[in-house]
Amino acid sequence: MSIFSELREGRLPSFPIIDCHGHAGPFHGLPIPSAWADGMLRTMDAAGIERLVFAPDLAIGPDPEEGNRIAGRMNRDHPSRLLPYCTVGPHQPESVSRGMLEEYVASGWFVGIKLHPSLHRAPVTDPGYDIAFRYAEEYQIPVLVHTWEPCGFSSPDLVAQAAARHPGAPVILAHSAGAHAGMARVIQLAQRHANLWVETSGSSQPWRALERLCEGVGVDRVLFGSDLPFLDPRPKLGAVCLADLSDDAKRAILHDNAERLFRLGDTAA
Repeated sequence: MSIFSELREGRLPSFPIIDCHGHAGPFHGLPIPSAWADGMLRTMDAAGIERLVFAPDLAIGPDPEEGNRIAGRMNRDHPSRLLPYCTVGPHQPESVSRGMLEEYVASGWFVGIKLHPSLHRAPVTDPGYDIAFRYAEEYQIPVLVHTWEPCGFSSPDLVAQAAARHPGAPVILAHSAGAHAGMARVIQLAQRHANLWVETSGSSQPWRALERLCEGVGVDRVLFGSDLPFLDPRPKLGAVCLADLSDDAKRAILHDNAERLFRLGDTAA
């Protein structure tokens, strides 16, 4: 039975969905509904999301060390469902970044690295981020970079420059840079750099964005992301399930690509 037919019958896709872009906790003090593990899991269950790769906003913002510890505790409580990114910033001493990357990344505990240059107020090409890309390259884990156009800190071109310096590091352009102009540039850059990946999160992507990403980048480098719990994941999930794509392509976006990239070894599908 096709995914579309399953939806018409009120059923979710029959394979486990992996969401590669999540958060946890309040964002800059803003109250976010269902922002911690219990609420996140309820939201995931309602949408049929089996696994979420996430970073607490405390880690992205003022306190990466404590934020990463929170992510680790959430993963210990829900090891098969909440999978953390290790977040590092360019302003902390390299010894601190190295310590976190050794504890969380080199150990194989966390599944990726998260960078948010616009919040850090530093371009993604800043030398302070180099250690993150080096670890990603060495341990073959992805780096999710908040990407937007226009943005003087993490535009698609700046992220591509960082990716080009570390061609062995898989780099995910979060939000695929947002609106139409940014997405068009993302496609151009991903065609040049085989280590660039794209994902679906963001509320301002244009009509038929997913089809254009798949046509331009290739289905095998497109990931499902929702920005949960900032945004309800169901609209983005619906956009994938109802896209003008084959069921094989939809499954790749919702599960297979993330399983391969994050090396999750998921055999439950």
